Parts: sequence; structure tokens; C-alpha cells
Amino acid sequence: MISPVELFVIGLAAYLAAAVLALLFDSKPKLANVVSMASSAIASVAVACASAIVMETGKPVVLGPYRVVVAEAPLTVYIDSLSASFVFAVATLTFAISIFSVGYLKMFYGERSIGYFGTFYNAFIFSMIMTCCTDNVLWFLFFWELMTASSYFLVIYEDTPDVRRIGYLYFILMHVGFACIAVSLVLTVLTSGSWSLLKVDPHTIEPGVKTAILALALIGFGMKLGLVPLHVWLPEAHPAAPSNVSALLSGVMLSMGLYGLTRISLALQANMEWWYSAIAILAVLSVAVGVLCMPAQMDFKRLLAYSSIVEMGLASLSLSYYLAGSQLGLKAMLMHVVNQAYAKGALFALSGLLLYCAGTKRLSDIRGLWDANPLVAAVLLAAALDIMGLPPFGCFFSKAYIVLSGFNPALGLWAPLAASASLAIEVVCFAWFLRVVQHAVMGEPSEAMQKLRGKSPRAMLAGLLVLVLLCVVSGFVSLYLIGGVRI
Repeated sequence: MISPVELFVIGLAAYLAAAVLALLFDSKPKLANVVSMASSAIASVAVACASAIVMETGKPVVLGPYRVVVAEAPLTVYIDSLSASFVFAVATLTFAISIFSVGYLKMFYGERSIGYFGTFYNAFIFSMIMTCCTDNVLWFLFFWELMTASSYFLVIYEDTPDVRRIGYLYFILMHVGFACIAVSLVLTVLTSGSWSLLKVDPHTIEPGVKTAILALALIGFGMKLGLVPLHVWLPEAHPAAPSNVSALLSGVMLSMGLYGLTRISLALQANMEWWYSAIAILAVLSVAVGVLCMPAQMDFKRLLAYSSIVEMGLASLSLSYYLAGSQLGLKAMLMHVVNQAYAKGALFALSGLLLYCAGTKRLSDIRGLWDANPLVAAVLLAAALDIMGLPPFGCFFSKAYIVLSGFNPALGLWAPLAASASLAIEVVCFAWFLRVVQHAVMGEPSEAMQKLRGKSPRAMLAGLLVLVLLCVVSGFVSLYLIGGVRI
């Protein structure tokens, strides 16, 4: 039987091979597309299996240390239950999106370099996984920057003046966040004497320095996470990127900020009241602002971008409950990281299918889907019901756990108040999403949706159906895999 270590090595090697092969076959778009996406899908299966084993057994996977570049800061690949939960979300979503991309990228044949896309796509996935799997500050910053750089080149892939402007905004703000993270982590190294976040002794760090470290971390990781008021890049970058990239940005890249906040909090044993209160305030504010901005949106992807702010706000609120003392808060957060990834991935991928087949992503044009193409309408219904938090879909379980973790008498009055506020705002979000879905599915098909009749791009539909299946089973799977997680 193949061990988790071997599976993980196979997966990482396949991502790197896919990135190289995409460039080698750049002159043959179809071959570059199929080879890079198929390799990515295979790699994702291996990494998903390895991370699932770690989550189920609780036994970490360790590779290294490898003394490269800086002898004092060796590269060690370390996958514990926390890392594995995020890696599982990345790998499983990537598997479905890679299948979807085989069909979606056909729209760029002859117009854009498919090899360019395949290289940065696989580098992006590789960097997200490695960001979660290194305990060393230097290498964490290296892979974090690789994630930012590769995602930037994916965001600007369509290369229009507006896209370049948005890409510039994304690049600048992500590096403002990176600077805050770098200063925060370097301060941690200098004051604790440890390059490893797993070996930091928080008692060696003075309270004032610890406050500065955490404040900078909140700005840097909050920027990536899309917490209000650090979210300004998010509603711009998500609609500008190709839809398969948007699915990954929203589904898993935002969660990297949540991983960073969790890891630095654990390293510094940050259970101070001001710290979890600050996270809770920004979380509830993010949920409120995200919901309030949704009705004004005319673009389907921009609507989904604000919905992403809502979902990350909920996950961050659950983190604050955990830091305040609720073990259920950790489980709820990790479950929501996994569950919302599939719903968001499906919705963004669906926007790509509509753009591919009907040439639109305007909400006013998305009408009468059930009559035009029942299968596409069913995908929209399933993904929308999932993100709305209805059973039997995964987000029902994670959102229920988030609310339950807030109603813990041991946490104090603030926790049930925050849970009640977020629940009330979620009801408003539910009502708005229901209206959007009703408009999209029911009635006579619009002129744009008429183009969907008889159209069934097989690879795109296959990827979407995998995502719908994940939406259905993710609640039960995440309950089983994450239910026993202890950090």
C-alpha cells in the first residue's frame, strides 16, 4: 500500500511536471491543455488521498529537512491535521476544476497562450499546498510570494486594459499584505529565536512585541482573506480573472489567509480577548458588508465575489470562537473551508460555462435556465442551495456548527451575540440568493440563454457534476475526516 508520504511526493512531482510540460507543448494548444490539466487532476487525487489519511489518522507527514539556500532555515514539509484540512480542500477542488478547464480553455485557443496558463495554473496550486505544508518562516514567505505572483499572472490572463488595471491593483495590495506578513514573521523569528512556527516559545516574546506581530498578521492575512475593510481587491479581481481561476481564488486561495491567521495564533498561543474580539468584529463586519453589497451587483461573478466575503467572514468568526476556547469552533471553521470551496467552485465554474456558451455573465441575461438546459439549471440549483446552507449539502453542516459553536456559555455574552447577528444577516443573504436563483431558473429563457439549448460541453459539464457531487457528500465526508481533528 502506498504511504501518505509517497502519495504526497507523487502529487507534488506531478504538479511540477504539469507546469513544465505546459510550456514544452505551448505551440500545440490542445496538447498543452490536455496534458497540463490531466497531470494536475492526477496530482490532485494523490495529494487529496495523502491529506485525507493525515486527517483521519492524525499522524503528521514529514519530509526533510532539506538544507537549501539558507542552512539555518532548512525546508521541511510538515503536514499535520490543520495543514491537511486546507490541502484537502485545495486538491479536491483542483481535481474538479482541472477537468472543467479542459473544455473551458478551448475558448482561448488561438488567442492566448495555453502553455502560459498551464504553467502558472500548476505553479499556483503547488504554491498553495506548499504554503500550508512548511513550518519554516523563510520558506513560508517564499511559497506565499509564489502563490501571489502565479495568481497575478492568471488574473491578467485575458490581457485587456481593464484587466491589466485590476491586476495592478491586485498585485500592489497583495504585496502590501505580504510586507505586513513578512515583518510579522521576522519579528517572531528575531524575538523567539526559532525559524519554525511549530517551535516558537511564546513566553520569550514580550507582550508589546506579540501585539505588534498579531496586528501585522491580521492586516496581511486579512488582506488575502478578504476581510472588510481589507477586501477592496476582491470584487475587482474575481470577475476579471478567467472563471476557472476565479473558482480557485474564491474556493481556496482566500482560505490561505485563514490558514495563516490560525497558524500564527497557535504559534503564539494567542488566546487574548482583544485578539479574538478583533477577529470576531472584522468577521461580522465582513458578513454584513458582503450581504449588503450583493443586491447592487449586475454581474454574476461580482455577486459571487461578495458572497465569498460573507463565507470567509463566517469562517473567521468560527476561528474567533476557537481562540476564545471552543474546540467546536475549530471543527466548524475547517468544515466550512472545505464545504464552501465546492459550492463557490461550482458557481464560478458555472459562470464560465454561461460565458462560453451564451457569451454573458450579466444577471439580467440569466433567465429561464430550466427550459433552456435542465442539466445546467440543476447544477445552479445544487450549488446555490449549498451556499445558502440547506440540507443535505455540505454548507448546512458547517454553518450549523458555526452557529452552535457561538452559543457556548463558557465564551461569554459576545459569542452568542455575534452568532445571532451573523445568523440574522445570513437570513437576508438566503432571501436574496433565493430571488436570484428563482429569476435564473424559472420563466421563459432570455435570448442569451436560448443559446444553451442542446449545448453540452462534455468536459465542462463533467467538472461541474463532480463539483455537485462534492457539494452533496462534503458535509458527511468533512464530518468524518474533521470530526476527530485535534490541534
